[in-house]
Amino acid sequence: SVAAACAKLGQHGKVAMDCIGPAAVQQGLRVARITQERHQNLLAPLKASLAFCPELLRLEVEDRKRNNPVHITRLHMRPIDISSNATEREEMFAPGDDSKISLLASAVKAKLETAGATRVVGTGNSSALRMVKAQLRANDFLREEEDVSRLWGLCRICDVEGKDLRSLAIDFLKGPMI
Repeated sequence: SVAAACAKLGQHGKVAMDCIGPAAVQQGLRVARITQERHQNLLAPLKASLAFCPELLRLEVEDRKRNNPVHITRLHMRPIDISSNATEREEMFAPGDDSKISLLASAVKAKLETAGATRVVGTGNSSALRMVKAQLRANDFLREEEDVSRLWGLCRICDVEGKDLRSLAIDFLKGPMI
């Protein structure tokens, strides 16, 4: 819940939420966005914002049929420096299916290298999960290149141009290790 996230953040300076499934990931992003909004006035003078970075965990459960592991998406949240964050962003849209997640991850990583930040927009549980999967994959690409930074996300709600829709937007930028 938002109250629990705010309490942990105030106590430890960071918080982590475990999510299983697309609906839980979207709820986790909602909690991250609201918590970020609540702390915005406190962090703005420091040129910082509350951002999230996902981590994929695999939980082996012996009682599960067919021995299928449970995958947990842990959303780490902490304040990060946004002073070098580019203000002009080109929007990209979350892919319609899982086969294009690597393509989105590559595009996000390439845009970060040229512009310093980028925005990905999507609507619905599956889009939210695909954006987080692309963030995980882009972080894998950074790790392979032995980059010491990670891709962090700032959640926003935005209106889609030309449509009467409100969508989740994630502004991606490089930040510290988890």
